[in-house]
Amino acid sequence: EQRQVLVAAHLSQAGKRFAAARDLVRAGAREDAISRAYHAAFHAATAALAGRAPGANTHSGAITLFALHLIQGGDLPVNLGRALDTLFRARRSGDYDPGPLLDQDGGDLAVSQAQAISAAVRGLLGLGGWPLPRVGQPDA
Repeated sequence: EQRQVLVAAHLSQAGKRFAAARDLVRAGAREDAISRAYHAAFHAATAALAGRAPGANTHSGAITLFALHLIQGGDLPVNLGRALDTLFRARRSGDYDPGPLLDQDGGDLAVSQAQAISAAVRGLLGLGGWPLPRVGQPDA
């Protein structure tokens, strides 16, 4: 089914972005780690929306649909909607605002938030948790 293909493609992209974000945190590239973490969470959110809501034309639109259909609908907890919005704003800030706007732990926090969103989406989709180690833990 087309929905399953779309979900699988977005979850694959989420996994790739999450792995890159972890590597960037380890390399000390906070802004880039936050960008990749946001995109991991965005792809996970888009996978969750597949077949539930009309497609969004913008990232802001997808975040709004995620909040409307999955958070307000009660499928996922409110803190994950806030986390996705926070990641979106942090990614924009890191990409476009000059200067060191993020504290030392910003990359770790972003990766943790992306992991929480992705794991919750996988659970919602009946796929179980995300089998990736947490930030700071060695790869399995």
